Amino acid sequence: MPIEKENYGLADGQTVYLYLLSNRNGMKMTCLNYGCAITSLFTPDRRGNYENVILGFADLAGYQENVPCAGVVVGRVAGRIREAAFELAGTTYRVTANSGRHHLHGGHPGFSHVVWQSESFQQQDRCGVRFAYTSPDGEAGYPGTLAAQVTYTLTDTGELIIEYQAQSDKDTLFVPT
Repeated sequence: MPIEKENYGLADGQTVYLYLLSNRNGMKMTCLNYGCAITSLFTPDRRGNYENVILGFADLAGYQENVPCAGVVVGRVAGRIREAAFELAGTTYRVTANSGRHHLHGGHPGFSHVVWQSESFQQQDRCGVRFAYTSPDGEAGYPGTLAAQVTYTLTDTGELIIEYQAQSDKDTLFVPT
């Protein structure tokens, strides 16, 4: 089936798109280029009834506020960096403190709260969306310009494949989820 793409609103002056992917067996998935949010995934239960298995929000505002980071890509680092500092190759880096005096889930804005470039693709037995975001050197305190890519692929055999790739021009941390 063809991939559908529709305007979902604006974030930071950029268009946010909602993608609808579906396979030949009835699975359907929607996702946004804002935070790479997976907004729904309809998959069969043990009785063959299709149900949404994703916890999400009803509108873009929910994803913009999204404190629990539901359904989105979290990074550069998922998790907590104690005291908002880390050492890498003999250098101490201070990252933004956004959870008391600690750094949580990539800081601000973090991968979860930015608009990613996106393009859909379709092949014989699968379809998907590739997302790309370039995090500049120093964003949230991290060293290096990091070009990140996340790909969601829905196959006709019922798989959802999520692939992460990144390349940086300096040593840096990259531990997304």
